[in-house]
Amino acid sequence: MYIPKKYGQSKVDSCPFCNKQATTTNKEGFPVCIAHKDALFDDMKCVCGKPLESRTGKYGKFFLCEDCGPISVKKVLEFNPIKKLEPKSSSAYEDHRPSEKPKEFIVRSDDPRFFS
Repeated sequence: MYIPKKYGQSKVDSCPFCNKQATTTNKEGFPVCIAHKDALFDDMKCVCGKPLESRTGKYGKFFLCEDCGPISVKKVLEFNPIKKLEPKSSSAYEDHRPSEKPKEFIVRSDDPRFFS
């Protein structure tokens, strides 16, 4: 049975730091969520122990090892665990709850604000 793809569901990137949906890229070019926009990957090492260099190619981001060659981001993240970073609290993304209760007012049927 053939089930057609729906628009927007064929490729959904997730943030490697918190696994939310990635909507932007960081300075290195990796897809991340808005909360981790300034987060960078630390020293990524290959299985052989050499440092990895991040590159961008035809099919997206990948890492390059001097000895092993190109390695996908998924494989690199498997053997280089990333600390789950807590997003920095920003006034734009904080939960703004008023410290005092909202004022309660009574609306009557003859009140002009009731019919506007």
